[in-house]
Amino acid sequence: MRKVCKIFFIILFFTILVAPNIIWPFVKDNFSFANTENRILAKFPELTADNINNIPGEIENYINDYAPFRKILVDVNTNINMSVFNTVTNDIVLVGKNDWFFYKDASSVSDMLGIPIFTEENLAYIVDLLKAVRTTCCKNPENFVLMIAPNKERIYEEYLPDCFKKKVPGGRTSAEVLVDYIRKNSDIKVIYPKEELIEAKEKARTYYKIDTHWDLFGGFVGLKKMFDALDLEFEDPMEVELYEETSLAGDLKNLAPLPDYYKETEIAVDGVHNIGDKFVARYYDGDFTGDGTGCIRAYSLDPRSDKKLIMIRDSFAVNMMHVSTQYFKESNYIHWEGMDKTDSEYFYGDIFVYEVLERNLPTLITILEKILFKISPPIS
Repeated sequence: MRKVCKIFFIILFFTILVAPNIIWPFVKDNFSFANTENRILAKFPELTADNINNIPGEIENYINDYAPFRKILVDVNTNINMSVFNTVTNDIVLVGKNDWFFYKDASSVSDMLGIPIFTEENLAYIVDLLKAVRTTCCKNPENFVLMIAPNKERIYEEYLPDCFKKKVPGGRTSAEVLVDYIRKNSDIKVIYPKEELIEAKEKARTYYKIDTHWDLFGGFVGLKKMFDALDLEFEDPMEVELYEETSLAGDLKNLAPLPDYYKETEIAVDGVHNIGDKFVARYYDGDFTGDGTGCIRAYSLDPRSDKKLIMIRDSFAVNMMHVSTQYFKESNYIHWEGMDKTDSEYFYGDIFVYEVLERNLPTLITILEKILFKISPPIS
């Protein structure tokens, strides 16, 4: 009897091991091969003399990425982790309440706990850098703005796990400390639309649930604050008509990764976001991770202002561009990660806005130094 059981389990083991590979060629057309994990999948290794020692590991990575029924197995694993442990396989994705998800890097955690990163020397140096950039890039100092886009955790703190809510008595975020210091020690215009976004979410959602970014309505609220700082007219977000539509999968969905039944919706402004690009001409210099710069140049065919906008930006600017481009005669949106490859002439205009996400504030000094070097290179 024991011998029969051993034979049975041996056969069962090899059936489980081999059967998916036999079945897969007949059913694979019914499954999606789209890469939704925000990473580059492994490539089949090339056999060379220099690479021979790495071949076993590279083959294993390739098999792991292209194993039959992989997507189903990943989804099952995610469902088990969320149901039993309330977590996902990627430790930089934080599972919140009511199907809200958050990004959990070191800077975000410090902000959640109210632990600022800046010293007094850092703050003073940042102000000096901002003044130097303003003097060089902007004709009128009144048209220079530092815009800090709030972390999603600041606006939807109620959906964070209880253990990630502020624990430090009297704790303050780096953004709160920086904004207060700039306002007390300079005349630089700095905006941090936290309160406006919290107020606006009573009207409609302002951030995606399975993405780190604000949605189109959230970006509209941020633009209102920017335009107010520049003394330019802009619609009141609380008075506009909104509409919803299905959106692409969020970055946190892909990072987790979450099963396909996690869907995102877009909240947008009627008569603003749904008019297309018929009034705008756009030119994209290509992805900064490749041969491009990430710079987007745009021209309004029916501008409300004859001014030229320059915005040093990150990905949060994407959900502002569609609207801001309609207002200005010309706009240059320069991605901070592609600045080194961007022509210095792109940095000059009538209005200069440096938009930075709250969790990216640790890079602020480095980026400001790079801007200064770009616009005022040292004399050789």
